[in-house]
Amino acid sequence: MPQLPPRLKCCDTNQTPKESFDALAKSRSQTGTAIFLVPAPEKGVEEYKAVLVPNLTYKEALKRATTCQAVKWIADSVMTHDQLVEERKAKACSNYNCGRNWDGCPQHCICPGPYFDCE
Repeated sequence: MPQLPPRLKCCDTNQTPKESFDALAKSRSQTGTAIFLVPAPEKGVEEYKAVLVPNLTYKEALKRATTCQAVKWIADSVMTHDQLVEERKAKACSNYNCGRNWDGCPQHCICPGPYFDCE
């Protein structure tokens, strides 16, 4: 079986959590939802928004993320797309802070940078 890519260190653009990498280790064909952090010029200078795209493999999510500020892939076995959408409605990401190591955002949110509010 091919080796999985290493989990990137904090402050890299890939914010995929350990639980999703564990699911990927069990099944390389696992699909999930990618949360892409993209520019939001309608919000202002250096502002971003999260875009959720369901039914992607991890590999496809990384391909699509090449021009994004950040990406987080959540395996369907960890949290489904519908669950992510509901969590985002119920718990505003802006209520959370990324923290120094970008690890303060819950599963349904993505971090633009250290000490920023989650998106």
